[in-house]
Amino acid sequence: MNHRGWLMSLILALGPAFLQAQETPPTLEWVRTFSAGLADQAFDVAVDASGKVIIVGITVKSGGLSDARVIKFSASGDIIWNRHLDTAFFESAVSVDTDLAENIYMIGAAAEAGTPFAEVPCRVWKLDPEGNELWHRDFLFGSVTSCFAVAVDAQAHVYVSGHIGSSPPMRDALLFKLNSDGALQWQRTVDAAGHSDETLAVAVDSLSEVVIGGTSRTPNELPHMAVSKFDAQGLLRFTRLYRAGTGPNDNGQMQGLAIDPQDNLLIGGVGSQAPLGFGDLYVRATSTGTEIVNRFFPSVPPAFKCFGDASSDDQGSFYCPGNVGNDLSVSKLAASGQPKWLVRLSTAGQTGATAGGVDLDQDRNVYVAWTLRRGVLPFSIMTVAKYKQAGAA
Repeated sequence: MNHRGWLMSLILALGPAFLQAQETPPTLEWVRTFSAGLADQAFDVAVDASGKVIIVGITVKSGGLSDARVIKFSASGDIIWNRHLDTAFFESAVSVDTDLAENIYMIGAAAEAGTPFAEVPCRVWKLDPEGNELWHRDFLFGSVTSCFAVAVDAQAHVYVSGHIGSSPPMRDALLFKLNSDGALQWQRTVDAAGHSDETLAVAVDSLSEVVIGGTSRTPNELPHMAVSKFDAQGLLRFTRLYRAGTGPNDNGQMQGLAIDPQDNLLIGGVGSQAPLGFGDLYVRATSTGTEIVNRFFPSVPPAFKCFGDASSDDQGSFYCPGNVGNDLSVSKLAASGQPKWLVRLSTAGQTGATAGGVDLDQDRNVYVAWTLRRGVLPFSIMTVAKYKQAGAA
């Protein structure tokens, strides 16, 4: 039997079981785009306590410089306000979260002209619900401080994760905590696998303990999904490594992290498993890091894709943006790792899409932010979409 025939036979054999387990895919409610420069990119999305939608990213100007951009939408997709943060020579905003009072916290980078790369600080902003800047703070912890994710707890403490160091093997995972006024409370680094650590995500559980996630490489360069958990005072609880299998070359790289209502850890990303090759990986672990579910998805047929900031709902389901070919995708998995749905948003006529982040409102409507890439000016566009799940208000 040829490989195509074998694959089709496998799909037909497994198809009914998967179809019975799947939910009705969500319906696309609206799509909104924004462009103001040579190129605009959206990196993350957050939904506040009243269901307003905030996306952050950059507007690229002439000379390749960028300004941070933040836009607030209503649940129906109307722009409430649009802010262009241009207080430095170069600025970027890559992650966003909100507190219970609907204040907005963003992180990225900012630098004045002539600043050496190694001295570019991580910047944290706080805006009020109307988009007015309340404060910003810059942080540099040694050579090259890169920040990629922010999370806010119920007391409006701010947690920022990233890494320090310019390149392997000198990178260590980074986490620091601020109070609601932006004052540094503590800062921690982690060397999980003995070689290089890069952190892309941060999440806070019901006890205000904080988890950072990313990729750690062993001295032989084998990548693992890595999570480290700290208590509210910065004491390291544990560090755990996960990968797609137990073979000598099986590996994993984390892209999305969420925490469910029982404080279980939900982790998505990519990996490789012999003999299946490259694919996508989902791991569910207890609040103490013990692995419960480890599910590997071959690239074909696409059942789950995770390459961006993830989210969870009140039922413990896991949501992550990604790509299927050049199209944007959003996937939903049950807590068990069973695929519920994968939807694609076509980029036909454009050059592709880069996934940013996904978040949910209280009714489980799904909002996803991404960058639409084009071959003509503007070369990229900030984009956000709303999907309504079956049964959502």
